Amino acid sequence: MTPPLVSIVVPVYNTAEFLPECLDSLCRQTLQNIEIICIDDGSTDYSPEVLQKYAEKDSRIRIISKKNGGLASARNAAFSCVRGEFILFVDSDDSIAATLCEKTVEKIQASNAEAVFFYFDGYTDENGKLLWTLPFASWSPNDREKLRSKLELQRYSSAWNRLYRTRFLLDNNIRFPEGLLFEDYPFHWKVLLLSNRLSIVAEKLYHYRYRPGSLSLQRSEKLGDIIPITEIVRTFLKEHGYYEENFVRLTFIRERLNIIWQRYAQMEESLQPAMQTAIMNSLDEDDIRIINDGGGLSVRARLFYDGILAGNGGVSKLRQIYRFICGAVRGCIYRVLFFQK
Repeated sequence: MTPPLVSIVVPVYNTAEFLPECLDSLCRQTLQNIEIICIDDGSTDYSPEVLQKYAEKDSRIRIISKKNGGLASARNAAFSCVRGEFILFVDSDDSIAATLCEKTVEKIQASNAEAVFFYFDGYTDENGKLLWTLPFASWSPNDREKLRSKLELQRYSSAWNRLYRTRFLLDNNIRFPEGLLFEDYPFHWKVLLLSNRLSIVAEKLYHYRYRPGSLSLQRSEKLGDIIPITEIVRTFLKEHGYYEENFVRLTFIRERLNIIWQRYAQMEESLQPAMQTAIMNSLDEDDIRIINDGGGLSVRARLFYDGILAGNGGVSKLRQIYRFICGAVRGCIYRVLFFQK
């Protein structure tokens, strides 16, 4: 039996409402030599019934059922059974363009890259309204081989916006850290740095569904996972010698500090003091040097970290100052506009 060219891995947990749209988009791929591996991660809704119905209609669909362990655990479970030369991750509430597999396989074979990125957009499940499309025009469509050019792609860290060579992931033991939110982040950095070449298909081929109740937007106590997740990346960079590269180190630290601040800002206010302590304990000399320099950090992030380093309620005081300044600026703008009338 001829092995499939692409293994599409779909972690499933209580997404029965969205599964038909997702699976329909996979089954309609113009490249038909694929397998669709659905990992049922202990769903308690009728997702298993939906999967079974589709598997009966399309023999390319395989169902693996396991005890609930989270997104990373579900994705990792697929590595022991994938048969495709290439692998694609698709979340079970999203959908993909019919030509995604065909176009990315053609590109990855022509470029001999380890991974091929593609564009994506986001929409809401409430009315199907397009929410955003990222400014990919800044991406050069050229293949990326040099370290600096590969790191230009580090901003978009989701695991699902690219096709991978399966052997590349297996040989480098690239897996998702289990038990933590933001599991894509270390996976993404390892792909960027361990690959010899990356390529891009300059088309929007993936459609991300924004759900207010989805895992990534709730359970605010898990937002603190961003701290150990970024430490996993720092350890990887040091162990492989990348941390000695000034550009890599600065790129990582600036991004780390910005995204930790962003997750802190999302957190319920009652949980923020504990996260402030965790952040302070995670800062090393390199982090503090970047904070004092301020380069590459947003204005609010700089204020936040100045407050963290000040201690004794410094964050709250700087937040009050920031709100006062913003109010004053808005007042000035209002008065200017009013007197112009």
